[in-house]
Amino acid sequence: MKQKSLMLAILFVLLCAAMPSLTSANDAKNYPGSMCVPWNESQPAPALSYSGIWNPSSTSSLRVDCPCIKDSSSIDSGWVRAVDQHYSQDITARLCSVYRNSTGCSWTVNCSSERRTTGSSCNPQQLSIGTDLAGGTYAHYYYSITIPPVYSNNRSGICTYQVNEYD
Repeated sequence: MKQKSLMLAILFVLLCAAMPSLTSANDAKNYPGSMCVPWNESQPAPALSYSGIWNPSSTSSLRVDCPCIKDSSSIDSGWVRAVDQHYSQDITARLCSVYRNSTGCSWTVNCSSERRTTGSSCNPQQLSIGTDLAGGTYAHYYYSITIPPVYSNNRSGICTYQVNEYD
């Protein structure tokens, strides 16, 4: 009986010791580009295909906001996988946090530095976002992305995006 109690106590201690390492793991979430929404009503209507979002306009860039689930207080990293088929305009992406101030009727927005595609290709490019983003308790996160217009019948767009949080 004493041996069984001792074994259970040791098992309990080992499980408790393992808890901090389990709760401090990174939590990466991938999202389809189709979760992105046009920034405002004057944007061209996006095309959706294979759960990606594409700019069908031959004249205007499409700016979209791509929401991210926030269930932690800090972002470790993230990325956007984009197909840029425009010869001279890049896809740009920034990860932002925003919250409504409790006084002053205003918003506080913090964004990472801008990342850009390089060159034109039908293959996806990954735009990596580092940890240079300030968040906050009441903030929510989103990617702000600009997609160039169609060039030579080739659309540009967002395939998928990710945010990796500290748990």
